[in-house]
Amino acid sequence: MEKSIEKKRVGLITMHRVLNFGSALQTYALQRKVRELGYNCEVIDYIYPNNRHCIKESILKRVKQKARFIISNVFWGFPDFIKRKRFQAFSKRFLSLSPRTYSSYEDIHDNSPSYDIYLTGSDQVWNPLYVKDDTTFFLSFCKKIHASRISFASSFSTTRIPKEFRKLYARHLSRFDRISVREHSGIGLVADLTGQRAEVVCDPTLLLNESEWSKLAEYSRIEVKQPYILAYVLDYAFNPHPQIDDMITRIQKELKMPVICLDGRLADYMKKDARVIKNAGPCDFVRLVKHASFVVTTSFHGTAFALNFSKPFYSVIVNTEKQDRILSLLRLADARDRARSVTDTAIEMTPMDYAPIARSLNHLRDRSASFLKEALAG
Repeated sequence: MEKSIEKKRVGLITMHRVLNFGSALQTYALQRKVRELGYNCEVIDYIYPNNRHCIKESILKRVKQKARFIISNVFWGFPDFIKRKRFQAFSKRFLSLSPRTYSSYEDIHDNSPSYDIYLTGSDQVWNPLYVKDDTTFFLSFCKKIHASRISFASSFSTTRIPKEFRKLYARHLSRFDRISVREHSGIGLVADLTGQRAEVVCDPTLLLNESEWSKLAEYSRIEVKQPYILAYVLDYAFNPHPQIDDMITRIQKELKMPVICLDGRLADYMKKDARVIKNAGPCDFVRLVKHASFVVTTSFHGTAFALNFSKPFYSVIVNTEKQDRILSLLRLADARDRARSVTDTAIEMTPMDYAPIARSLNHLRDRSASFLKEALAG
C-alpha cells in the first residue's frame, strides 16, 4: 500500500477573537481556502487585544468602556453577553484553533508554536494604531529557520507608519518570503520600509462566492418577513452621525421599507419603522446582508458582503477624495460610484449594474487565490 503524503501544517495568525463580524468571517474564509488547497491549517489562538495593547489606555477611557458595557447589558437585555456567546459558538463550530491559547506577547514568544508555514492576515493586523509595538502579527515569534512566512491581505489601514515603529516593522517585514496587502497604499509602505515588492489581493471574505456564503447564512435563526434596508454603521474610525441618519431616512422614504439597524445605538430605538439588532453573531450578519434589499454601511466588511451578495448599497466614508480602505476595495471591484461622503446630500436610487462588478470581482478573486496557492507552495 502506498504511503500517504503528510499534509504541510499552516499556522494562521489574525485578529480572530475581536468581537467584530468581519474579523471572524475573514478568519473562517482564509482557513477554509487554505484547507481547500490541500494543507492542514490551524488558527493560532493568540488573544488580541491583551495587556500589551490596553496598558496605554487612560483610566477615563476604561471607565467609559465599562459604563457602556453596564448600560448595554443591564438596560438593553444583555445583548453584548448574548453576542459574545454567539461569536464563541461560531469559533467553536467553524474554526480549528491551535491546542494552546497564547494569552500575551511573552507567552507566544516564549512558547513558539511549530508549523511548516506561517501565515498572517487579513484584517488590520499591521495597523500601528492598534498593534503598536506588538510584532506578533509580523510573525516575530517564529523560530523555525526553514519555515515559510507569508502575508495574505494584511492591512496597515494607514498611509504612514509612525517614526517610532518604522525600524521595528521594517526588520520583521524583511523576513517574509511573500507579502500581499489588502490596499494599494500597502504596496508603497512595504517598498518604503523594506524595498520588497508586495501584491494587492482581495480580503479573504471575497475568496468565497455568494453560494458558499449562503450556506453559512443557513445557520442563522434570524427571520425578517418583509423587505428591509440594512444599516450597519460603525463609528470607531469616524463619527458619521447625524448626517448618515438623514441619509438613511431619505433612502427609507424612497424605498418605503423599514430599516434594520445592526449594532444600532440607543437613538435608533426611537426611529420610526426601525428594528435594532444588538446581539447578532457572524452567521446572522451574513444572513442579514443576504436578504437585505439595500445596504447602507460605514464598514469595510459590510461593503465586501454587499458586493458578494450583489446588493445595491452605499458605503459612507469621511471623504471621497481621501485614501480609504473602503475606496481601495471599491476601485478593485469597479464600484467606485457606490462611495458616498458623509456630507453628501445627493442620493440617487438608480439600479446598480452588477455585470462589470461581477467580472472585476471574479478576476480579483482568481488572482488572489493564485497568489495564495503559489505562496503556500513556495
